[in-house]
Amino acid sequence: MAHIIFIDSTPTGLNAFRSARRLGHQVTFIHPTRSSSFVSIMSKDPTKLAAQLGHVDRYIGVDTLENEHLFPVLETLAKENPFDTVISSAETGIMAAARAAEKWGTRYPSPQDLGNAVFKNRLRTTLKNNGIRSPDFEVLNEEALLQGPKKITLPFVVKPIR
Repeated sequence: MAHIIFIDSTPTGLNAFRSARRLGHQVTFIHPTRSSSFVSIMSKDPTKLAAQLGHVDRYIGVDTLENEHLFPVLETLAKENPFDTVISSAETGIMAAARAAEKWGTRYPSPQDLGNAVFKNRLRTTLKNNGIRSPDFEVLNEEALLQGPKKITLPFVVKPIR
């Protein structure tokens, strides 16, 4: 029996708990309590998650999915009952799962490779470096945004990089 740790989830991802249990795996679910993730919003009314959480062996809340909050919990879990994989179906959890998988040696895309896909500026740079056409972009901090872009002319779209 494998021990699977799910870090945060989407509504569809919650169904994976049932599938994992049906296959005989142990399921631990970790979610951020100080976040606007789907599960954090839904967990304010526990009855809305009761059916899915019935397939979870351990349900653990952490302040955030940053290493300083998540890693001590994973360290304890690894000592008590080593885990075989760390996964996430939620955008809020995928980078945390990548960092955890790298630290504990489980399979998952590396934080660097995943970041190249998730962070818009890094994706565009990767595409451009590999000869794939992509719209021009410029990353601006708050002060530079108020002054306007230097390389790109009107019209343009402002999007957060993550």
